[in-house]
Amino acid sequence: MHYAHKPPIAVWISQIGKWDIRRIALSGLQDKYDRYRLYLHELMAKKMRERNEKHPDHVNYGFLVILDLGGFNLRQHGCIQCEFTC
Repeated sequence: MHYAHKPPIAVWISQIGKWDIRRIALSGLQDKYDRYRLYLHELMAKKMRERNEKHPDHVNYGFLVILDLGGFNLRQHGCIQCEFTC
């Protein structure tokens, strides 16, 4: 997580194009993947809460998410098994 802008806005950069979501879905690890995604969201929310506690006088504008789709293949990730995973 990086901070940019003034006042600081948290920036979350995810290289989702490098993830093989189809392989995850076909291997039966979809539940683990879902829990990992929830963990990442909770981690960001925790960081925001900690930042608000340290600097209560700053206005919190949330965070910015940047998804790097380099290597993303719609044929691979658009299959039936992956449709509800993403």
